[in-house]
Amino acid sequence: MDTNTIERTLLNILADHCGSENRVKRAALRAECMRRTGIPISDRLMRKTLEDLRSRHPRGALICSDTEGGGGYFLAHDLHELETYLDADEARIVHLAQRVRAQRRAAGLAESGQLRLL
Repeated sequence: MDTNTIERTLLNILADHCGSENRVKRAALRAECMRRTGIPISDRLMRKTLEDLRSRHPRGALICSDTEGGGGYFLAHDLHELETYLDADEARIVHLAQRVRAQRRAAGLAESGQLRLL
């Protein structure tokens, strides 16, 4: 499978979806990527590729996703929009860690060492 082609295609598609108001639904993004590449792409592969791009590619670092309003993916319009997106992700991480801690305590389980950082 040509991962570079899939990555380039996803970035090119998302270039037409700048700003949260222009997000593209996951199914539509996947369908368009398969249409442009002719490569069958599973939902799981697409999500993994997007995560990889976010962490190692300068343009990929601008990839955001949203669950509100039907959800979808988009490129941050500017660094302020990216910062707002990342702040929301960090808040979700903290909230989830708090819930997991409380649930472990309520169940009488030991706290995981992985959550101590949060």
